[in-house]
Amino acid sequence: MRKKLQWNLKLQLLVTMVVLVLLSTLSMGLGINRQVKKDMTEDFYDATRKEIEQVSGAIDLYFTTVNESVEYFAKSSLVNKIDSSITSYVDVVGADGTLQMTPAKNGGIEAKIYNFFLEYSKTHPNVPYIYLGTKDGGYIQWPDGTSTDKFEPRSRAWYTQAVENPDKIVRSGAYAAFTTGTPIVSSSVTIKDDTGNIVGVQGVDVSLDFLTDTINNMKIGKAGYVILADQTGTILANPKNPEINFTNLKALGIAEFADIDKLAGKNLDITLNKQNYNASVYVSPENGWKYIAIMDESEVAESVNAIQNIIFLIMAVIAVVAIGVALYLAGAITKPLNAAVQYLQQIGSGDLAVDIPQSMLNKRSEVGTMVRAIDAMKQDIQNMIGGISTSGQIVSQSADKLTDSMDQTQNASSLITESIIQLASASSDEANNVMEGSEKVEQLGGAIDQVTASAQEILDLARRTAELNQRGIVIVQELVGKFNSTQRASEETAQAINHVSGSTSEISGILGTILEISGQTNLLALNASIEASRAGEHGRGFSVVAAEIRKLAEQSASAANNISHIISTVKNQVGAAVQAMGTSRELFIDQETAVRETESIFNDIMVSVNSQMEMTNQVDDQVQLMVEKRHELTDIFTSISAITEENAAITQEVSAAAEEQLATIDDIAGYLTQLQGLSKDLEDNIKKFNIHNQ
Repeated sequence: MRKKLQWNLKLQLLVTMVVLVLLSTLSMGLGINRQVKKDMTEDFYDATRKEIEQVSGAIDLYFTTVNESVEYFAKSSLVNKIDSSITSYVDVVGADGTLQMTPAKNGGIEAKIYNFFLEYSKTHPNVPYIYLGTKDGGYIQWPDGTSTDKFEPRSRAWYTQAVENPDKIVRSGAYAAFTTGTPIVSSSVTIKDDTGNIVGVQGVDVSLDFLTDTINNMKIGKAGYVILADQTGTILANPKNPEINFTNLKALGIAEFADIDKLAGKNLDITLNKQNYNASVYVSPENGWKYIAIMDESEVAESVNAIQNIIFLIMAVIAVVAIGVALYLAGAITKPLNAAVQYLQQIGSGDLAVDIPQSMLNKRSEVGTMVRAIDAMKQDIQNMIGGISTSGQIVSQSADKLTDSMDQTQNASSLITESIIQLASASSDEANNVMEGSEKVEQLGGAIDQVTASAQEILDLARRTAELNQRGIVIVQELVGKFNSTQRASEETAQAINHVSGSTSEISGILGTILEISGQTNLLALNASIEASRAGEHGRGFSVVAAEIRKLAEQSASAANNISHIISTVKNQVGAAVQAMGTSRELFIDQETAVRETESIFNDIMVSVNSQMEMTNQVDDQVQLMVEKRHELTDIFTSISAITEENAAITQEVSAAAEEQLATIDDIAGYLTQLQGLSKDLEDNIKKFNIHNQ
């Protein structure tokens, strides 16, 4: 057993020390390896970024020169003199759909500007085109050549963007030249006259051949390369895949490049054509062009592998040394521990008289401390066993006395428990009665709520009745006013009819006079006619006049008779109207009486409604008082119910505690019985220990 324990402890110590050393060595090695890899990768990215920054600086310097050239043209005294004499091709149509531009042959300021452009181009071979457009649609280009029909420079992007950004040089995105396919970038700026007004736009195209050649010749590490894209994401140079030049970066199929502006100055891992690469992104702060350095991931790993192998070799040597040291230390630690285990086994078997050698007690190591503690423990156990023996006897005697006392306590607790159970039952009945009373109060509250609602409805109905009655009184008063107006109008109509009746009587008298005059005139005309016939030839003219007078008299009599007939009819109608007006007057009087009575009734109703509203308000006040008292009564019952429930709960708790106490007393009685048995067993077991030296 001792040999097996020694081997297990030794093995545990050995494994623990070896594992700790290996873990420490492995952690240190992996940390160093990771740091070396990180430093070498960062060094690679730093070197790449510096090289790209140099190229970007050269490109920025080149475009600075281009900008200066554009400014030089736009601010030159010659270009500032452009006017409407510059040839416009806006409305020109060629024979075959193209038109020939001939600025050198057009003479004037146009030819001078063309020669100005020509002289500049002789010292700047990277400038394929120099041109300007005027606000009138005029256009000058070096070199001269052909263009499409109706060429409109003012609609071109280089013109519109410059006008939208005055006093600022506008640079277009790169595009491939139509004839050569080389990448070209346009730079343009507004032209202003002496008063500061925009009179045109000056533009210069520059070739990027030298730039793409520089990018294609750059080497990042052994096989790395750089992809160049302009501010819009258009690829200008891709040494590994030149056929996708002048397409967007999305053509690479790399998801990380979807929003490349956010990756400026960052290093990332990408997958291209199912192969892993390290990429570093640099965005020029001057023009927004993107430089993407790409290198195979394995190339960086090659530089790290050599150092990694050295680290692993050092780790292996440290592991071998650690195992040897662990074996020695494990043996030195376990040997004295085995001796201490032997002493503990003897003490465990009950032999407290064993002697520990003084040499073990004098050791100053942790093992010596442990042995001294074992010896002290042995002495303490000896003293404890002696004390336990004495205490066991006392416990046995006390248990006998306590058993007698517990019997008496058990009887008293039984009586208390029965009394508390009766009290709990009474408290429960009281709580039920209070609960029933609370429910009755709630029912009373419901009835009061119904009365409140009914009283409120009656009050609302009374208010609506009062409003309707008030509206009825107003309408009746308006009706009385209208009846008065109608009565006055009726009286005025009756007066007018009476006046008409009097007038018709006067007209009848006048017509009688007219009829008499007509009869007399007819008679006189007849006499005149007779006298004229007697006169013979001399009285013929007078006879004719007499005949005419007679006709007039007859017509007057006829008209008078007609008028008399009409007047008679009018008199009859006027009489009927007078009779009808009399009847209407009587009806108006009856209606006025009815309206007055209706108004009086409405006033009586208003008095009754006001009395009803006053009584209803009093009822509502009393109901509200009942509601308040009901709430107070409910609160009182709630408080009583809560107190009753609390009392019942406390009583039940006390009852439960009493029952629990009774059960505890029963348990204690059982424990005392067990204690008496244990005291006997304790005395028997103490006798097994050898606490005296032989």
